Amino acid sequence: MKAEKRTTLVVNSEAVSRAACSGASRPIFGIARPAEGVFQILSDRAEPGVFSRVGRVHPARRPGLSLVALTIADQKLFVEVDGIVSAPDEVLILSGSESISDRRRGLVPEDGLGRFRVDLFGGGSLGGGAGLLLAQGGVGHIRVYDKDRFDTPNLTRHICDMKDLGREKSVALAEKLSLHGVDSIGVTTDVTTLSDQQLDLLLKGSDLLLATMDSPHAQFVVNEAAIRNKIPAVFAGAFELACGGEIVVVRAGSGPCLFCAAGFRTGVLGGVQLAERRQAYQDAEQNKLEAEPGLGADIAYVSAVAAAYALAVLDPNGSRSTLLRNGHAFTLVHGGSQPRDSYADLFRVPFDVINARVVRDEPCPVCGYQSPSEVTS
Repeated sequence: MKAEKRTTLVVNSEAVSRAACSGASRPIFGIARPAEGVFQILSDRAEPGVFSRVGRVHPARRPGLSLVALTIADQKLFVEVDGIVSAPDEVLILSGSESISDRRRGLVPEDGLGRFRVDLFGGGSLGGGAGLLLAQGGVGHIRVYDKDRFDTPNLTRHICDMKDLGREKSVALAEKLSLHGVDSIGVTTDVTTLSDQQLDLLLKGSDLLLATMDSPHAQFVVNEAAIRNKIPAVFAGAFELACGGEIVVVRAGSGPCLFCAAGFRTGVLGGVQLAERRQAYQDAEQNKLEAEPGLGADIAYVSAVAAAYALAVLDPNGSRSTLLRNGHAFTLVHGGSQPRDSYADLFRVPFDVINARVVRDEPCPVCGYQSPSEVTS
């Protein structure tokens, strides 16, 4: 004789409390998994494509309805769950946000990172991995900018999955990040087509720019915006089958910018004017890295390093503060494989790290930086 499947009701206590605070009956949202016998109440609002209505919360018992009585924060509530007609065998009330804070204690500011907003440029595998780590770290707001759609090859190392094939990367990634408690929105745009005024308006209120695109043109455009708006930025890129990567930290008025560190890729190094730089950025696009094979295990390492620098910028006195105190702004890292070909001359062993100083003989035309060791009084 086949045993009956047990029924488990999973309750996000904070979501139910918010839904009940009005004192009236309100819908609640989550995921019903009748085949598993699991019914999840996860949110007090719908998330299209993710959370749908699973029932209602009532402030008092209502005759004629099959209700589950819950006590949350000393308040008695009654939950009506679609698909449950008798008392569930188990009610699992999830830990509140305090338990999440416990896991971050000593690693982020005492009041958390919820007040910060990060603008993430590039919804690819590198940006997706770094964005996920920032969301898990407690960053409260993330905007994702990308112009492409999620395609089959992205499945090899992206945090999105088959359900996202064909979707706009910015929207799909923002949705994934929102499931980790961050307020995230996707902006589908090509930043190289925006005017300075349009981009500046989008960036108003940002605390950090994290640029992970494989487009030199887009990277340099974001760099100019960071300097122009005095917003700190972290630039990250991957190469050598995603086993190697580079991270450049930019803080306007305090060290070099991306043009200082990688302006040689544009073919111009002198005091060029804005129009000349913009043309050089477009020319550099011809030499951009094309998509190549790579594993998630490798790109995840580069993403983790980029996220660590981003957290250091947001929390400059925290556990990662030494990343910003060593005087370096250009960091090269290698993943877990043996360096090969031309990179064997740069990296010695797996997980090798090179911290480079940026030296400029003349002021940078973008940020004005000049290497202190070269400045004469």
